[in-house]
Amino acid sequence: MIPSKDENGHTWTVLSSHIYLERRVDELKDLLLTQIKANAVLNEQRSTASKEAVGIAMDAARAAVAKAEVAQEKRLEGMNEFRETLTQQAATFVTNDKLQSEMKLIESKIQTSAALLGQTDNRVGTIEGRGEGSKAVIGYVIGAAGLFGGLIVAVVNFLVVHK
Repeated sequence: MIPSKDENGHTWTVLSSHIYLERRVDELKDLLLTQIKANAVLNEQRSTASKEAVGIAMDAARAAVAKAEVAQEKRLEGMNEFRETLTQQAATFVTNDKLQSEMKLIESKIQTSAALLGQTDNRVGTIEGRGEGSKAVIGYVIGAAGLFGGLIVAVVNFLVVHK
């Protein structure tokens, strides 16, 4: 609000109004310059604080990434060890072709043993005509021994081949 009289108590003239307004403008200009300087200092402080905060955050992010990389590397090492174990284990497995071959060999030996047992039965039948009882039992024992002997040979052969 503009006063009704100048500083000396006189009514306003053009000159006194001009002087008054120039002083007022200078005061306001000084006030604005002071505010601008204060804001510049405050902005500089804020900028510095922001830069420091960003630097701290970046350092923390770098540390977190490094830690995550170490953890990932350990995880991958564990997975590689597991894969190696599976590969080593798979190398000890028998293949389907080898198993089929061994099974055919065992079946052949069983058939041979069965044929020998049949021959033994025929002999036992002939021997029974001469004498029954203990002689028949001996034939069955010999046949069973042949069968078990064949099975043992087949199993030992299978184990030797797969060792």
